[in-house]
Amino acid sequence: MSESFFSTEWRPKNPRIRRFLAKYLRWMIWLGYLFALFATIGLILAFVVRQEVTVATTPDEPGTLEAASMVYTVPALTCLHEARVANGAVVKRGQTIAYIYTGSDLAPVASAYRQLRERTPQSPLVAELRQRLLARPPESVRSTADGVILWSTASQAGLIEPKGELFRIQNYGRIIAKGRLRGNTIADAAVGQTAMISAFDFNRDTKDLLRGTATEVGQELSFGSRRVLDGSVERLLNEHLVGEQFAVRNDRTFTFDRVALAEVEVQLKGQSSSNTDGLIQMDPVRDFQLPGTVTDGIHRAKVQFRSLPAKAQSALTDLLNKRLVGSQLEVPTTADTSSLRGSYSVEQVQQAMVIVQAEAQAPPSRFGPQPPGINASPLDRYFDVEVVLPNPPTWLVSAIRANDALRRATRTKIEVVTGTQPYAMQLLRR
Repeated sequence: MSESFFSTEWRPKNPRIRRFLAKYLRWMIWLGYLFALFATIGLILAFVVRQEVTVATTPDEPGTLEAASMVYTVPALTCLHEARVANGAVVKRGQTIAYIYTGSDLAPVASAYRQLRERTPQSPLVAELRQRLLARPPESVRSTADGVILWSTASQAGLIEPKGELFRIQNYGRIIAKGRLRGNTIADAAVGQTAMISAFDFNRDTKDLLRGTATEVGQELSFGSRRVLDGSVERLLNEHLVGEQFAVRNDRTFTFDRVALAEVEVQLKGQSSSNTDGLIQMDPVRDFQLPGTVTDGIHRAKVQFRSLPAKAQSALTDLLNKRLVGSQLEVPTTADTSSLRGSYSVEQVQQAMVIVQAEAQAPPSRFGPQPPGINASPLDRYFDVEVVLPNPPTWLVSAIRANDALRRATRTKIEVVTGTQPYAMQLLRR
């Protein structure tokens, strides 16, 4: 007769518990085995299953969307005498688009003539300046590429300094996203990686936000936009809320100053239509993404270090010796008797150490073994990236072009896939 594993004194005294264990203990043991088996499988899968890891722009520093452009700069002091095409017009390569005066002798004269002609066209000085300009005809400027022309702000204001921008030709067939990426795997960011563009913001400065739902039979469409109202609600509320009082709970009574943000929520009812008359382009939904490819970039870092190369350390010591040895130092002190009194004559610099914070950069090549260098600690780390969007949709091109005409930036979120990691490593990071 075999003995029981449990001693007599270990057995429960309650007969109900004893009956329960006699009936279900075997199942409880098997459940324990299954739990341990599933836990082991989950642990193994956590190290086997890999997920993509990304680096991205931050909400405080969003990326921007812009067309590929060719900038025309002037070699000398320049004044735009006449623009043959309007801002935002389509131009062809080789087309004459402007006449300019260059040089420190004629550019200021042309600028003065242009301003006086607009303000006081009947002034005798206008005719005098015109005669001086007729002595040498202006230079013609031709378009350097096909595209849409955007005149610089300086060209509209007056004189353009040497190496300043006169205009740029925008190629809206090639849309580029630029931004500053941050993340735990920033060292792995490189050219050729896949990027995702999302969270499009076409009018971040406006305080009006329209959002809501449009319903049809059995269907619902959510939408939102900062472009539709374009500040009209802000202006209306600023006008109608003047002098209004706000009773803030457990605080003072406040008087209305200005609108900081107006979120308008609406519910629309209608039906599907193919009519494009009066079409209003809404912003894409928050999770809408467009793929792209990293074509260029540069790794940047702000680092701190204290170990200098021998040559730099020697030069630093020599500099300090020249500046300090033989001089008299006087430091304001308290009444503490342990402090030195009067001036202090410097005879020698015994030791010199320096803590340096520096800006550094690295090429966007694949991350590999590190060559020897000065040991440094990173204070800030990011990757300035350029992403090209293949075949950008028409609505996006139209929105960027409209913002460019208003000299307004189109902001977005840029996310670059730098590789994969086991799921367990991502859990440990969190």
